[in-house]
Amino acid sequence: AIMIALFLPFMTLGGIFDVTGMEMIVEISDLISEFDSSDSSDDGFNDGFDDGSNEGSDMELEEFAFVLAIFLFLASPFFFLFSAIVSSLVLLSRKSPKLMGSLHLGYALLFVICGLLSPTFIGISIFDFIGIGFYIGAFASVFLIIDG
Repeated sequence: AIMIALFLPFMTLGGIFDVTGMEMIVEISDLISEFDSSDSSDDGFNDGFDDGSNEGSDMELEEFAFVLAIFLFLASPFFFLFSAIVSSLVLLSRKSPKLMGSLHLGYALLFVICGLLSPTFIGISIFDFIGIGFYIGAFASVFLIIDG
């Protein structure tokens, strides 16, 4: 179910625009590789972000929860893929996947808690952009925990 969920919409904008988990993996990987290649050609220019001042570093709980929820969501396709591979290998070795299932479910619950603590803007929450693929992938971990 986790692998199937990666091919379903993870992010959706009102049903008009959908992005699957696999598309997110490809796009984020491309962005990371582009960032790495542009970072290696650093010309020594200081953009002022590293000036040592602590001004604006106090982040409220709601803001921190929002940033963490966004990070967990963007990393979720990678984590779900890793979880599916590890769980499959554990199942093939005829052992219990409860540990991986618990970690996977903990990841999903941490996202939900951060999403609930995040501020809403004009009545729109982070959950309005989450697609069915994310939910299926996140909570399929329950099947790894229960005894069959």
